[in-house]
Amino acid sequence: MPSGLNKRLLPPLLVVLLFIAAMGLTNAHFMADTGGYVVSILSFAGVDEYVGENPTVRDYRAQNSFWDFGHLLWRPLAVLLYKVLLPISSLVVGPHPAANVLFLLMSVNFIAGLVTAILLYALIETLTSRTWLAVFVTGCFILSHGILNFTQTGSSYIAGLGFLTVALYLLLKDKGDLRPRTAILGGLACAAAVTLWVPYVLVVPATIVAPLVLLGWRRAQTRSVIYAGVTFLAATGIAYLAVMLAVGIHTPSDFRDWIAASSHGVQISGLARMLFGFPRSFIHLGNDGVLFKRFLLHDPFNPVSAFDLVRASLWKLALFYLMMGSVVVGLLVSSSRRMLALLLLTTAPLLLFAIRFDGGAIERYLPLYPVIFIALAWNLGSAQVPRLWKIMPILFLSLAVLVNSSVMARPVLNKQNEKTLTRLNGVLPQLKPNSSLVTSHLQDDLVNYHASFPFEPVNLNKTYRVYALVWLNVDQAGRWQQEFANHALKAWAENGDVWLSTRLFSPKPEASWNWVEGDDPRLRWNDLPTFFAKLQTCGATTGGDGFVRLSQSEANIGFLKSQTNQATIHSVSTKDCR
Repeated sequence: MPSGLNKRLLPPLLVVLLFIAAMGLTNAHFMADTGGYVVSILSFAGVDEYVGENPTVRDYRAQNSFWDFGHLLWRPLAVLLYKVLLPISSLVVGPHPAANVLFLLMSVNFIAGLVTAILLYALIETLTSRTWLAVFVTGCFILSHGILNFTQTGSSYIAGLGFLTVALYLLLKDKGDLRPRTAILGGLACAAAVTLWVPYVLVVPATIVAPLVLLGWRRAQTRSVIYAGVTFLAATGIAYLAVMLAVGIHTPSDFRDWIAASSHGVQISGLARMLFGFPRSFIHLGNDGVLFKRFLLHDPFNPVSAFDLVRASLWKLALFYLMMGSVVVGLLVSSSRRMLALLLLTTAPLLLFAIRFDGGAIERYLPLYPVIFIALAWNLGSAQVPRLWKIMPILFLSLAVLVNSSVMARPVLNKQNEKTLTRLNGVLPQLKPNSSLVTSHLQDDLVNYHASFPFEPVNLNKTYRVYALVWLNVDQAGRWQQEFANHALKAWAENGDVWLSTRLFSPKPEASWNWVEGDDPRLRWNDLPTFFAKLQTCGATTGGDGFVRLSQSEANIGFLKSQTNQATIHSVSTKDCR
């Protein structure tokens, strides 16, 4: 092979190898709504099979539409893949339906993540003409928190990011000579991104006008950009209109309800959450978010001082914002103001949205990744940017790579999971079918283990189910007593048992339990032990952090029926607690 060709192939090959190695040596620590997608997809496909009762999406079929406004085509795509590729996927993961759906969703994200990395490298190399800089920045992109985590899940975020990056690549690759056919393909790619996850719509306008902002306003190019915009609007409109007609959404009120349902009752907002969530998307901060909440809310159970914050994570946040500030200043003082304009056009709408809705979520900022990493490369590669404004980006990127790759390494996560398994082992031998383990809230470590490690045998084989008692900052937090009563009565009606975490009887939450007093103003920790003190228990497991069985006594049944607000109450008979 000619040496020139070798030199051209080596950098992208290194990107591919780095991506494969990064995904092989690390693992997701948070699977988001993956389990819920599996439940919904299998239900639509007519397969009565579950990964287990996913704690974040209890009775998912009843609460969420298959044709979700926020992820319009993700589930339909998965059903199609499941029907077509089941004979192939089953050779890899066996006949288990849930395992096959999980494998297919994660495979789509793996391919999308790899394509995104390759195209990002190609874009940076094209725009900066700095090959090894493109490799370095793309490597930092691959090892960023959001990419490492969500590429290894079944959520739709990375698939959408792949299409967004395809659009950006198509619109910019010709350096100002954008042709109508290419622009139309770019518009279709933008539409695909939005139909997989609707928040991508916030960056689509900046993506479509990127050729004009970066490369200049030429008549032919302006016409092509208009083609891209019209194509995006038409394709997105047709997709949503077709679904609306199919599912019976005909009035503005129906449409508003459809949109509202996609938020899943989340009521989290605020500037502080955005300011913390933005850097958290790029660098793993562990439970630092809990520390911040405890500090801001003056948690009386586990107080946190300003010094604790500085020591734990404020320095990481400071480095992130110093990096972003350095990029902005570097682009401003150089002749790279076009890149700065694109960066601001891309980030401003999404950051404003993050202030209004769930700004602490890691995935919220994924739509910004392509332009932010291109801006980073632009800043580092420009000879006109003073060296002073390049130091902080290199420092932060190096730190993020080190932190993310070490914290999310498979051996590290496996060691953490061993602690959860120790907690489980005391109760698993005593569980009957249709039994559930009740934890205090969604942030309990058992909840995350159950949801985020679906291929673990104990999770895949439905050995147990988890019921998170309280979902903080969503509608459910206002009716947790009624929902628990319904859940317990239903479990008993199905001849299952209800096992309560002993944490629910503690007068004070320990720091490691991830509870923040005052995080949701509708309840306090004391509400939990006060409620469960009224119930009879038996059959405790060994160990200090275990479970006790809720007695199926006449008194308990009567009390739970008094809590439920359903018209139909499950018929339950009393049983001896043995």
